[in-house]
Amino acid sequence: SRYRASDEMDILRPDEIRRFLDHTKGLEFKTLFMLAIMSGARQGEIIGLMWSDIDWYNSQMIIRRTFQHGRFYEPKSETSKRKIDLGPTVIAQLKSWKLACPPSKLDLVFPSDGGTTLDKNNLVQRHFEPALRRAGLRRIRFHDLRPTYASLLIARGEHPKYIQVQM
Repeated sequence: SRYRASDEMDILRPDEIRRFLDHTKGLEFKTLFMLAIMSGARQGEIIGLMWSDIDWYNSQMIIRRTFQHGRFYEPKSETSKRKIDLGPTVIAQLKSWKLACPPSKLDLVFPSDGGTTLDKNNLVQRHFEPALRRAGLRRIRFHDLRPTYASLLIARGEHPKYIQVQM
């Protein structure tokens, strides 16, 4: 069957991450997927991300909201409001995208062509799944990028408490 049980995680290995990003079309989506993989942020948090949430000086993204069911929400809990450290590669990618990003009234990092929020189903069906296919990778869920990030932190030897705070 093409689908796994909903609670089963499927993480990408570092070589698969590189292949996936190499086969992602467009600076916007390459940046979005890189940010998802290298931050562990949820899909709604990335869709709702605004440029004012990027702390360039401290190389962090600040999670202040999520976008779900057509509207912005405060994160579920106080711990969901968090600062996520971003590495130099992600910061450089974000800077390149900021220069190319069309302005939007909402100041979104990843606006739709109309300047509104991206549609999560379109994001998955038109960009995420095709990039996986082009890379010759198995089908995973967008949500599987969160544990992929956690596995990268574990492999790097990060302290469990740091990983918990980042996630």
